[in-house]
Amino acid sequence: MAYAAGKRPQFVANPLNPVSYLQLFPRSTQKYIVCYMLFWVFVGLYFIYTGLAVYLFKMAYSSVFEVKPKQMHDILSYFPEVKDDATKITWSHATNSKKLLHDALNGPNRVMVLESDVLMKGAGTSQQELLPIMAHPPDTDSDLTFDEYLATVAASNSTVGIKLDFKAIEVVELCLQRVARVADRLPGPVIVNADILRGPGAPADKEPIDHRRFLRFHSELTPRALLSVGWTTGYSARDIGNRRYGWEHVVPMWELVTSMREKSSSASSAVTFPVRASLLSDSLAQLCWLVEACDAGGGATASLTVWMAKAPGEPQPEAAVLRRYRTKLGSRRLFVDLPGLDVSSIAAGNASLTSSPTPPAAAATRRLSNATLVPLQPADWTIVAFPPRVGVGLGRACVATRASRLSLQSRDTPSAPTALVPLRLVGDA
Repeated sequence: MAYAAGKRPQFVANPLNPVSYLQLFPRSTQKYIVCYMLFWVFVGLYFIYTGLAVYLFKMAYSSVFEVKPKQMHDILSYFPEVKDDATKITWSHATNSKKLLHDALNGPNRVMVLESDVLMKGAGTSQQELLPIMAHPPDTDSDLTFDEYLATVAASNSTVGIKLDFKAIEVVELCLQRVARVADRLPGPVIVNADILRGPGAPADKEPIDHRRFLRFHSELTPRALLSVGWTTGYSARDIGNRRYGWEHVVPMWELVTSMREKSSSASSAVTFPVRASLLSDSLAQLCWLVEACDAGGGATASLTVWMAKAPGEPQPEAAVLRRYRTKLGSRRLFVDLPGLDVSSIAAGNASLTSSPTPPAAAATRRLSNATLVPLQPADWTIVAFPPRVGVGLGRACVATRASRLSLQSRDTPSAPTALVPLRLVGDA
C-alpha cells in the first residue's frame, strides 16, 4: 500500500489482546519474545506442579514423617538409654559456679540433669541487686549469673536438662521470663522447683515460698516445664516425731496441685515432689497416696524426687527403703538425686511391702471434724453417699478432708449399705 510522502499510519494496540503489542517489534524479534515468554510459562507451571505434588505428599504421609517435639516436662523421653527407669537419671547437685558447671558438662561421668539454686545477688543484705545468680544460702554471691548459666547450657552439644531450685519468690518471675525466651534452644528438659509448704521438722526461720505466686508464674511463663513442689524440712536426731511426711503435709499439697490444674488448662499436668531421703522410712503410705492422687488419668504424670541433706547426725539413705518406693510406684515415678549412691542396688529385686499400722476400727458412718483427715481404702469400700461439700480424692487411695458424714458400703456385703461394718483406716486418723 502506498502512503503519502512523510506519512505512516500510527499503530494502535488492542488492550484486550496483549499479543497485538508484538506488532511494535520487527518480525525477526517477535519470535524471540514469544520463545522467552513460553519458557517462563513452562517454568512457572513446573514449580506450581512440583509444589502441589509436595504438598499433597506431605498431607498424605504427614503421620509417617512427622517429628514430634519432646515435651520439656517428660524427662525420660530425652534419655532413651535409661529405658524408662527414672532411678538411672544422673544428676549434678548444687551446680552453682562456672567450674562446677564446666565439670558437669564436660566431665568423664555422664550428667543428665543439672540441679542449681537461684537467688538475687546479695539477697537479704543491703547490697542486694536485681541480678539473678546461681548460689545456695547462706551464699549471696557467685561467679555465675543466671544468664551465663542459661547461655552455657543452651550452647551445650549434649542432651542435658536443668533443675532450677528457687530460694526466693522475688527471683522467680524474672528468671522464668528468660527461660521462656530460650526454651526452644535448651537441649533438655526443664524442672522448676520451690518449697511451697512447711514440712516436717522445718525451722521456724525457714519460710516456704509464696505458693500462689509461684504456681501462677509457672502456669503463665513455663507451662511446658516439669513442676517440682516440695516442703521446707529439717532434721534433728532428738525430734523423732518429725521424721516423716504426714497426712497434714500431703493433703494440702494435693489440694494445691489440683487447684492449679483446674485454673490453668495450658500448664502441663506433670508434677514431681522432692522428698528428703531421711524422712522416707515412715512415709510410704502418705507419699504414695499423694503420687497416685495427683497422677492425672493414670498417665504417670506424678512422681517423687529423692534428695539428701547434710544435717548433723542425719543418716544416709537406705537402698531397701528406696526399693519399697520403687516397687510401689514403678520405675518411671521415682527419681533419685543422691550423690554417691549405687542406683543399681535400688533395682535389685522387689522389696516386700509391709502394711502401715492401722488405728482401731470405726463405724461405717463416722462424723468428721474440720481438723480430721480420714484416709480410706477404696479396694475395700464403696462410697454410697456423701454431702456435696465433702472433699474426696479418687484413685487407688482416697481421703476425706472436710466436715461431713460419709455413708460407706462394704464390697463384701453390697446388699446392706447401711450396715455398721468396720472401717479400715490407713495411716493416722
